[in-house]
Amino acid sequence: MSKLLIGFILIICFCGLAWADTATITDTRSFLDPGGYKDAKWGMTIDEVKQAITGVNWVNNWAFGSQCFQDTILEHSSYLNFFFDNNKKLIKTKIYVVHKVIKSGSFFSLDEYDDTDLFNSISRVLREKYGEPESVYRNTMEMGPSTLNWIFPTTQITLEVSTTYITKVGNVPLGINIIYFQRSIKEGKQEDKDKL
Repeated sequence: MSKLLIGFILIICFCGLAWADTATITDTRSFLDPGGYKDAKWGMTIDEVKQAITGVNWVNNWAFGSQCFQDTILEHSSYLNFFFDNNKKLIKTKIYVVHKVIKSGSFFSLDEYDDTDLFNSISRVLREKYGEPESVYRNTMEMGPSTLNWIFPTTQITLEVSTTYITKVGNVPLGINIIYFQRSIKEGKQEDKDKL
């Protein structure tokens, strides 16, 4: 009886190992790839996106040619814009998070904002969800990173400080952008490879 039980256990272990080998996720980036923003997936139409993300007040943002709504992220006002290609399929989502004034300026100084803390807080949330970014861009004129990129098979997520340039002042932060892009990498023919 014990030999039969041991044989049965060995068979189960062998089958389990064989199954585990085929079930192993070799590319964690594929596993983490959001394939869009939340339930709005790449290639969805405007109506499909609106059905996927409910409970918000959708607005046609004619200035940017997008559909958008307002929300709150980390206790900051945010504006979410969904962009569609010529075939009216979802290709990009841009989230603009508005920073808050932490110290009012005077006649001789500008307001101070919480953009650094906001950038770091959003970065932490994205790192917890998607792991470490693939690339970090640092503007030599600024402290800390300016842009972080998470790259997946079908999606690129970019976190960046949104700034504007003011003469005699320099770059002034406006807020934080989180951009979800659809990626479609083409293989390229040999003639293309020869040109590069």
